[in-house]
Amino acid sequence: MARKLTTASVASQQKTINPYSQPCFTVYSLHHSHGGGYYQYDHNFNIVAADHGTGDSSGFGTWRTYTTSATEFFESSSSYNSTQTSSNASSNASWIVAHTPMVGYLGHMSHSSGGSGAGNMGGWTMSGRDNGPSYRSFGFRDVCPIVNETHQDYAIFSGAAANTEPVLMFLKRSATEYYNMRHNGRYSQQTVLPRQYEDRDGNAENYYSTYGGCCYNKKTNKFLVMYTTSSGRFKPVVYNNVPDLREFSHKNSKIYSESTSGQSDQNNNSSLYEYFHNSANITEYQQIETWTTYNNAGSMDEARYRPICFLCDNGDIVAFVQYNAGVNFWRWKGSDQTHDQRQTDGQLSQNGHYHHQMSWTTLYGYEQGRQFGSRWQVSSDGKFAWAYCASYYYGAGAYVMMVRISDGKLLRYQTNDSGDGRHPFPIGPSSMGWGNTANGDGGAGMRIGAIDLKYEMDKRDYGSDLGLDGVYMAYNFECGHYSTTYPCLIPAKYDTSLFCSEPHMPNVSEL
Repeated sequence: MARKLTTASVASQQKTINPYSQPCFTVYSLHHSHGGGYYQYDHNFNIVAADHGTGDSSGFGTWRTYTTSATEFFESSSSYNSTQTSSNASSNASWIVAHTPMVGYLGHMSHSSGGSGAGNMGGWTMSGRDNGPSYRSFGFRDVCPIVNETHQDYAIFSGAAANTEPVLMFLKRSATEYYNMRHNGRYSQQTVLPRQYEDRDGNAENYYSTYGGCCYNKKTNKFLVMYTTSSGRFKPVVYNNVPDLREFSHKNSKIYSESTSGQSDQNNNSSLYEYFHNSANITEYQQIETWTTYNNAGSMDEARYRPICFLCDNGDIVAFVQYNAGVNFWRWKGSDQTHDQRQTDGQLSQNGHYHHQMSWTTLYGYEQGRQFGSRWQVSSDGKFAWAYCASYYYGAGAYVMMVRISDGKLLRYQTNDSGDGRHPFPIGPSSMGWGNTANGDGGAGMRIGAIDLKYEMDKRDYGSDLGLDGVYMAYNFECGHYSTTYPCLIPAKYDTSLFCSEPHMPNVSEL
């Protein structure tokens, strides 16, 4: 039987690549004189690229990783945690690549990501004696969730916190570009937001801003700004009928003034500034109540000034907030903002806006360094998202909140691991990958697996536990080193739109 070929009249609209053949993630290790490398895999867990270092001191013409004899960027790598993988997460601080918060929407803090246009290059170090990730960490701390977006090639940053107005920047999906734009006086892609709104008693209050505390829902054309106070009392404000923020990120010259002469230029005459300062565009949500465990914030800046928020299609808002011994989930019901919602949803008790708590032991946020704290990622189709952080000190273990964006349904997971970090990543259209940075000794490699969030959300009760550590496999994913090493995972930046029907033409199954 002849095979049917489906073609389209406009060649530029066709899918010319199987989306599952795109780079998905890279496994990396580097253990000083023992070698290491980058091993890149696609969305079918097939290896597509490898770059291995021998570790010897005389192999000229090869990728050598040994002390100052190496010709590569990271030269005497044994001294820098952001490059080598000889240390596990545990209670260690510094820039250890295996830490849970080292990965997020922007990739890996110490490494550049492979992507659809990178020629299957697995990645490359951005560490440069720990200085590189210290610059890139600003982006990982400040980046705001974007949901229901099939073209995930841009980023929105909220880069101010505490007693000041929110400062937004609309840029490409790059932590390096964000550092450059934030610190080198180029403010043409920036705008500021008002901060005076009603408190819970109906009185005007000047709210504080938050790092990364916004969310853009592309499908509903709404933009959430989460305000706070010095005691961590959150106040959501939602903007309606938002202009296309992806276009702002890629074509800023079209809508911003040309002046970039100094850091005082706030673009107060831009159309975006005018939009955010028009009170007709906003919906105020109720401020958080005072009688629940919001006071877990204590003196921890992460708990007061850095909520990870998701704005759902039905108007619900869910927030993941890390404090000094665990995390809290918060919810605002889009259908009713005039009084507290008192109900029970599955296993998550909703008292007021307080939803659920997971706790274990001491936990640190960005106040101990920008490389620590909560992170988020989103599925390729934009319909599912997850927020997470370490569960032990600086970077071991994990607390995870998984969200279905259509209705705000939640699943959760907690692993009390005092030794190793966890590195999640998007895979396929609606799945979440899960990597364990445990010791790869004896050929175990890196332990990696994946779950289909669409399937899991459909079959599980609201708020139920999803055992992520039960999905990964050992002895399948090369990490370049046979002896003791704690590899990390580098999420790729691929063309997410290839997993969706627009703007590309027929589905892969039709070709």
